[in-house]
Amino acid sequence: MKKIFFYFVLMATLSTITLMPALTALATGALTSLGKATPDEIKTNGGSIEGLVANIIKALLAMMGVLLLILIIYGGFIWGTAGGDPNKVSKAKGIIISAIIGLFITMSAYAITLFVIDAIIHGSATN
Repeated sequence: MKKIFFYFVLMATLSTITLMPALTALATGALTSLGKATPDEIKTNGGSIEGLVANIIKALLAMMGVLLLILIIYGGFIWGTAGGDPNKVSKAKGIIISAIIGLFITMSAYAITLFVIDAIIHGSATN
């Protein structure tokens, strides 16, 4: 029962964190300028297939970053509450090290994706 509650709270937190920018943009009216955008602005902001794919990939990588941050905090919590137990400390170190490695992989994937999508969008516009 505790695991179900933990996963429910985790999913609710992740959902809130990932949806907050969109909800804020809707509440402040920041999305009303999309109707007045030029065709080039629409293409680079997701109006084309390339832009849509780029936005989806960026959103997924952003969610991975949030997940990795939560894992680092979780590992720190386990380490802080280990009470000197070497098994818990080694488990926490493993979680933190894995999360940091995952963070570097995610940042590298984001940089490569940004470069490739930018090359596709701007490369296809000049041809």
